[in-house]
Amino acid sequence: MDVRMVESGGVLRIESDHSVLGVIRPEKLEKQWIAASAEMNLDKLTGLVEGEKEFLPLSKYPAVERDMSVLVDKSVRIGEILEAIENAAVFVDDVDLVDEYFDEKLGGRQSLTFRIVFQSEDRTLTDEEVNKEQEKVAKVLKDKFGAGIR
Repeated sequence: MDVRMVESGGVLRIESDHSVLGVIRPEKLEKQWIAASAEMNLDKLTGLVEGEKEFLPLSKYPAVERDMSVLVDKSVRIGEILEAIENAAVFVDDVDLVDEYFDEKLGGRQSLTFRIVFQSEDRTLTDEEVNKEQEKVAKVLKDKFGAGIR
């Protein structure tokens, strides 16, 4: 799921997959912003909710969390990056977006930080194994999205 807010003519549109989920309209009174009204399509919005429905027994082996920050073009969808990370390496157990930053100084790019959980079902992973897995993820992000690893 990739939800974006797009400003257009003073109105903020909330979109997902090029479908408008709602709009926010600011209200002015004598050159000052005083309020905003919002209109949301709840049917479309609730249809986007993707809960994790994994009911697996807890592993007796510890997980290793690593954060990875990347610079990618603003047009790249976060959902596509999440999917690419999940499929990039054998021991990637979970991945979440933990920070998103955009500034004009980044030249049309956005900085994204992902928390990646590495775990094996049959043993404790070594630092060397996790480092190799992280390198696989970085390579996929560079090749597929032209990402700069930070």
